[in-house]
Amino acid sequence: MSSHRALRSAGAVPLLSLPSPPPRRRAAPSARPRAPRPAPARRPGGPGRVKKGKKAAPKRRGQPLDGLTAATEEEAEADWRAMRGLPPLPQNDDDDDDDEPAALAQQPPPPKRKRKAEGAPIMPVRASKRIAARRLEASAASTTIPLPSPAAPPAPAAPAALPAPAPAAAPPAAAAPPTPAANALRSRNDPVVGANGFRLLHPQHHFVRGTDQSAHLTMSFTDNTQPGVTQFLRYTPRGPRGGAGVAPAIDWNAAADIAKLNRWTCQVLKRHGAASLRPDVTHFTPGERQWLRDYGRRLESDLTNNGTAVPSREEQARAFNARWAGTVVEPGNRQAGRTRPTRTSHSLESEIYRSKLYPDSLRGRR
Repeated sequence: MSSHRALRSAGAVPLLSLPSPPPRRRAAPSARPRAPRPAPARRPGGPGRVKKGKKAAPKRRGQPLDGLTAATEEEAEADWRAMRGLPPLPQNDDDDDDDEPAALAQQPPPPKRKRKAEGAPIMPVRASKRIAARRLEASAASTTIPLPSPAAPPAPAAPAALPAPAPAAAPPAAAAPPTPAANALRSRNDPVVGANGFRLLHPQHHFVRGTDQSAHLTMSFTDNTQPGVTQFLRYTPRGPRGGAGVAPAIDWNAAADIAKLNRWTCQVLKRHGAASLRPDVTHFTPGERQWLRDYGRRLESDLTNNGTAVPSREEQARAFNARWAGTVVEPGNRQAGRTRPTRTSHSLESEIYRSKLYPDSLRGRR
């Protein structure tokens, strides 16, 4: 059943029969117009309102903004002159814009800076100022030429002095031996000289074991303390400490006594300023090497056949020096005429291994 039928059956008045309300009347417009609603401020150059799904077209740069007007050249010139504190330009509409204003052309030119006088010295500052002043005074004094006074007569020239007679030539003196430097070295062939005119009159002797060398216990020399006089210095053995007892005789087979004699010789030369002796090496001769080969074979035979232990390096060095120490190197060798020194166990062992003088079975045994 429709709604109208339901209402009719209930005795209600149908809606269509109700009177309609009177129409609403609009108010008459006032005489004062209403101000338009201001639009929301937009950022200059902004995109503005953007519809959904579309991008706003970018505003071109260089285009004048809303509400701003471009200034003319006259206005820009007037503003610039106002900031600089210059008077405004006169208005002249007849003149062309490109022509220079009459007021600007009538302005006097800016004053020029005065140039310094040429040739005037530029004085520096601080400490160099005094130095420059002294240089100027010195240059002025050097360039000043003194003029003779016309009233004063010229002074007579002094007579030239006669040359003094030359002194008699002194007799030539003997050349003094050069003083060696503190770190200088000399060989056995160099003369032994030192300070204060010291000169050893014989070669420096090197004491060795095995032979009596008492003739070399006296050293003869000359120096400036007694010019032209030969002086002597002899080694005297010292007794025990305390001065009691007699000094023992020199044992020419004792290594301690031989070392003491060589040390005494070096001390005497050092006290007189002589240079140190360069360590000289006496090379092994073929005869010495052959003796060591035979000695090594004999030691190997005693060890193999008899079971005799190999002697130590010190005992081998004593056996070698008993045969060769103090002897003179034969002619035809590298160092002919030189006295063979006393070999140490280290030098002997080095020569045995370097020249392979011993059999392989004895290597490494001490």
